[in-house]
Amino acid sequence: MWSGHLARSSSTVQNLDGACVANLPGCVAVGETLEEAKELIVEAIQFHLKGLREDGVAVPAPTSIVDYLEACGEGRSPPNRLP
Repeated sequence: MWSGHLARSSSTVQNLDGACVANLPGCVAVGETLEEAKELIVEAIQFHLKGLREDGVAVPAPTSIVDYLEACGEGRSPPNRLP
C-alpha cells in the first residue's frame, strides 16, 4: 500500500497543507485543507503509478519511514503538529 507524507505549512503569505510520496519523486499534492491534501495525494499516487506502468518503468516497492522534525526561523515558535 502506498502512503504519502502530509505536511502543514504556515507562513505570512499562505496557509496550505501538502503531501508528497518520497519514493515517487515528483508525486505531490497541495490543498487548502488537510482533508483536501489527503484526497489529492491519493489521486496523485494513482495517476503517478499509472504513468509509470504506461511508460514501462518499474514501479518501486512502497516503503514507510516516519520521523517528526520541528524547525523554525530565528525568533519564531515551532508550528503546531498535525492532528
